[in-house]
Amino acid sequence: MEQFTAWMDSALVWLQETDPVYLMAGGGGLIVLFGLIAATRMNSRKKEAAQAPSLRISSFQIAPLGRDAFMKLENTGEQATLSAIAVKGRRDVIIKNEVAGQVIPKAGTYSILFEVSGQHRLAPNFTIELTYIDQRHKAYLQVFGLDPVSSLSLKQVKRG
Repeated sequence: MEQFTAWMDSALVWLQETDPVYLMAGGGGLIVLFGLIAATRMNSRKKEAAQAPSLRISSFQIAPLGRDAFMKLENTGEQATLSAIAVKGRRDVIIKNEVAGQVIPKAGTYSILFEVSGQHRLAPNFTIELTYIDQRHKAYLQVFGLDPVSSLSLKQVKRG
């Protein structure tokens, strides 16, 4: 504690001996420096958001007999690698094609086929949770409802 008080006393003596013009110039320089650091961090966050993949449903069709469905995903952002898919709200819906490891390039599309294993017909009464990874190894979880409004939620799961 004595070292701290001695340091504070020497700092106060230095402040009293320093010309106020130099103090204001140093304080202004620090403010400008912190402003530049904050501006570059905001720019890098905007660039990261612009480079993130963004998937959306471009079409969803149920077959006339109600046993199969076809969903087409469109990537409106940077390249994404699909890692997992889960159907919520229906236990009898099976995903027919392999999803994990599929790469959707920028402005690319990917189709997913669904089939009902039970006796009930397929209706758009379920949601789809899709997990994918961007090129910087950040994982995203996106929940798709089958109406356009509910498919807008995107959540970053893991920071890479």
